[in-house]
Amino acid sequence: MISPWLHLVYLSGPIGSTNGAGHTWRDSARDALKKEYGIATFSPAHAYHMGDSKGREDRASWHALLVNREAIIQADAMLCFLPKDKVSLGSCREIEIARSHGRPVVVVFEADHRPHFAVDLEIVNSFPAAFDVIAKWMQMPQFEVLDQYTRS
Repeated sequence: MISPWLHLVYLSGPIGSTNGAGHTWRDSARDALKKEYGIATFSPAHAYHMGDSKGREDRASWHALLVNREAIIQADAMLCFLPKDKVSLGSCREIEIARSHGRPVVVVFEADHRPHFAVDLEIVNSFPAAFDVIAKWMQMPQFEVLDQYTRS
């Protein structure tokens, strides 16, 4: 089923120092969302290669941040993976950007507790559960999805 409003999901999660794991889960999520729901994804891990910036790391990182921010704003929703063994400051920033622009966010969170400041996020413990949340969003009008994560 193709949703009238949910067309692009931003895939947030750790990229660096993950021994390829930053690509693996994104590849699986991309394939599942496309095959099962006809939804496109944006993967910052696949968007560009930073390479050897030779002293220009800050400039390259700044450009990547700007590209990612615009991709988040253009996306309809976000799927974020926060593994228990890897803290990702970038992912936390991306979540806040998405929420500040009214995008719904589902987080696959491996820790054994629910974060206190996750009241406007959908927290699940597996990718199949995250796909179920996205499927649920597809069945709802966009304003209902956005309203359920907005405090009145």
